[in-house]
Amino acid sequence: AVTIPVYRFSEKEWEQIKRLAEEKYRRWEWNFGEAPGFHLHRSLCVDGKEIRLNMRVEKGCIRELRFSGDLLPAGLSVQLEKHLKGVFYHPNSVENRLPEQPSPSGKTLSDIILKILF
Repeated sequence: AVTIPVYRFSEKEWEQIKRLAEEKYRRWEWNFGEAPGFHLHRSLCVDGKEIRLNMRVEKGCIRELRFSGDLLPAGLSVQLEKHLKGVFYHPNSVENRLPEQPSPSGKTLSDIILKILF
């Protein structure tokens, strides 16, 4: 059997690790802004109706997105796509761009869009 030595961090090392995590690795810029682009495909069922999302994010910004399904009327889907294209992929940024209106299901539109995006 192989014995693997256990390393125990000192208090000073733990403080350095925590500081680095806060200053770099837990920041939006590191996790999304400097991350490679990605595609997101999701679907969500709300009160028996479905909304589907296909989205491409590059350098932390929403570059392309399309909503489909029977939950949102086509005109509203197109409006949302225009509002969100170019926005930072972050819940606060997205929420600030959403129109304040109820969805056809009676739930708030913001809640539904944020749930499917994040």
